[in-house]
Amino acid sequence: MTKEDEEYLTYSTLGKTEQWWKKLVVLEREESKALLKRKLWEGDNLKIYKAQDKTEGVDMTGLNAGMKKQYKRYLKAKKNGTLRG
Repeated sequence: MTKEDEEYLTYSTLGKTEQWWKKLVVLEREESKALLKRKLWEGDNLKIYKAQDKTEGVDMTGLNAGMKKQYKRYLKAKKNGTLRG
């Protein structure tokens, strides 16, 4: 299976578009690689991913890289109980 096939299967399994995937590859290179490694199209991998996904229900497609980082920091602080303010 080629890398293009794996990319297609990944974003289509997630219900996303090719444009969404291209943005993810550019803005969040490590995250896109991690998604490819998880092989979401096989077996229960998608269910497991969705259960672990902390940003479920939040579509961050339109956010710039800085806003994504800020939101991820917020989620991490919320999880650790270290929110300030």
